[in-house]
Amino acid sequence: MGQIKMSLTSVLKNFIWLLGAAIILSALSWQEFIIQKEGKKRKDAWRSQQFKLPFYLGLFLITIGVCLTIQSAFMAVLMLGSSFLFLFLLFRTLTKKSSLL
Repeated sequence: MGQIKMSLTSVLKNFIWLLGAAIILSALSWQEFIIQKEGKKRKDAWRSQQFKLPFYLGLFLITIGVCLTIQSAFMAVLMLGSSFLFLFLLFRTLTKKSSLL
């Protein structure tokens, strides 16, 4: 049986974007549950701060994780720029006056 050589940094870099994908999936699943339970429209539910906060956090983690793991310098810069956009949207969502509940 061959050995698998994987560094701890490589595992952590991949963990970051996988965590982001898991957060987005859980946010989508939770919103679908809320839509079914409360009878809300999807458009209204997806515009809520309760959905946007984990969604933007997940997108931020995915773009940072991809930026750290990608080999192409152009794509890394593109992902870094995207991560700043999602970080801005995340902070803008956090500073809105509406409650998280």
